[in-house]
Amino acid sequence: MSQIAAAVASILEARTRIPPALKGTVTFFGHGDWWIYHAVMDDRTCQLCQDYAEGDMVNGSFVHSAFPRLEIQDENTIKVNLHPNCRCWLERA
Repeated sequence: MSQIAAAVASILEARTRIPPALKGTVTFFGHGDWWIYHAVMDDRTCQLCQDYAEGDMVNGSFVHSAFPRLEIQDENTIKVNLHPNCRCWLERA
């Protein structure tokens, strides 16, 4: 599968995770969607979560490739699920 086909397939798959009540009313993965990365920074924060800087801006078109196990919570919040029990999230900018 080409990289373009794989990217399209991953975006289509991510759209299946949008709660039914939000489908068609809110976008998450477009160029106009911007997200702010947040991490709970304490003694339990792993290196993977620390590698993303608190407050980093992520364009919606890159969200799924950066966080393939994401979970949309509501129209303004996405859990990134970098690993089991991950406490990090994205907030709509």
